[in-house]
Order: sequence, then C-alpha cells, then structure tokens
Amino acid sequence: MRDDRSFQRRSEITDLAFGLLGGRVAARNFLSSPGPDHHRSMLETATGSTIGQIQIAHLVRKIAAHRMRPYQ
Repeated sequence: MRDDRSFQRRSEITDLAFGLLGGRVAARNFLSSPGPDHHRSMLETATGSTIGQIQIAHLVRKIAAHRMRPYQ
C-alpha cells in the first residue's frame, strides 16, 4: 500500500513534468518511459524514494533546459 509521501512525490513530479515538458501528453510520455534502471518507469522511480524523485526531477529539468524554444 502506498503511503502519503509516495502520493506527494507523485504529485510533485507530475506537476514538474507537466510544467517543464510542455503539457499533459509530454509529461505522460516521459513519466511512462523506462527509468534509469530499465526495470521501472520514470514515475515508479520518482515515487519509490526521495532519491528517485531527485534523480527524475533532475532529468526533467535537464531535458527542459536543452529543448528548443520558439524564437531562439
């Protein structure tokens, strides 16, 4: 059974991905893709532990920082 902290991590990582990756579809695609260990999804990695959340949040920010923006 999931605990409150797991739900909090899920909410935080989905909000971050939604905001930085360009909406619901982009966030869903990223979070459902295989995680760094290739055994769990990005979302499962992020909700599994605080370290996992930090790791996936870092990836989201890194991807967002390197994306092409209009008029750049």
